Amino acid sequence: MDVARVPRDIPGPCAEAALPIDRRDPLAEEAPLRLILLVVLPVLTLIRRAPDEKARERRQWWLIRVGSMPILLLGAFWLVDRVFQLGLMPF
Repeated sequence: MDVARVPRDIPGPCAEAALPIDRRDPLAEEAPLRLILLVVLPVLTLIRRAPDEKARERRQWWLIRVGSMPILLLGAFWLVDRVFQLGLMPF
């Protein structure tokens, strides 16, 4: 299902938004998702192949802490940008 395809017969403000959404390049939208998958999948495989339970738990702890940092930093940046209306993010 392609959620970016919006019927043009929708009345109201959605009708104006339908054209730019429809003209986006679907491959460009999916590229970041595939890049994330290419990074995350080997890391998860490495965790599963730990030699023992203690090493697996240590790797999981590290992954959760380090993997959550980019999400936390981007969320904080987005919040500051929105609250103070800095306009630093393009969307």
